[in-house]
Amino acid sequence: MDWAALFACITALGTGWFAYNQLKHNRLADIKAKELERQLERKSTRRSENSARVYGEIHKVLNDLSCDRVYIIQPYPLGENHYLTILYEVTAKGVARISDYWQDIKMSELPKFTAAMAKNEYMLIRDIDSLDGTRAKAMFSSNGTQSLVVQKLHDTTHDWVGSLVCDFTESIPDDFDEEAIRKKLHFAAMHIQYILPEVKERKL
Repeated sequence: MDWAALFACITALGTGWFAYNQLKHNRLADIKAKELERQLERKSTRRSENSARVYGEIHKVLNDLSCDRVYIIQPYPLGENHYLTILYEVTAKGVARISDYWQDIKMSELPKFTAAMAKNEYMLIRDIDSLDGTRAKAMFSSNGTQSLVVQKLHDTTHDWVGSLVCDFTESIPDDFDEEAIRKKLHFAAMHIQYILPEVKERKL
């Protein structure tokens, strides 16, 4: 028996089998990579579509309630909730944005206002001077806020995911139809809270 030839044959078979397995593994890896890429693209598209829908809803609230600003204060990262930020905001013509001043604020700096947003389904603050919390009051007052209406947003497990805020630079009139406003904000919240993209955690 030609042992050298047999050994060469076995070696060739082993090399071929290894090459086949490696090729198969590479193809599977390519398929998985492409599928992951497609999933990320679909997720990105959904996020963009959801963001557009959120803007549409808050713009409708701005017009329906004739307020000066409408924005969403979001806690992040979800599940830990250490910071507050505003990503979504629309304003009436000529009104400055408040979101520039509400970026990555530590909850510990606004403990009373944060707790109130997380606890209450709905808040009407006719006079910003009556707001509980010195820092929060100062942040709103310095941006011209006189009155606020706040609607809680939550997910399917009723965890707080944000607050829809209607901001008025003039005091709310006495004949303000609060019941109608509550219904409109509840309706808007139902269209926003389950599609609201969460704030991506970022390095501070």
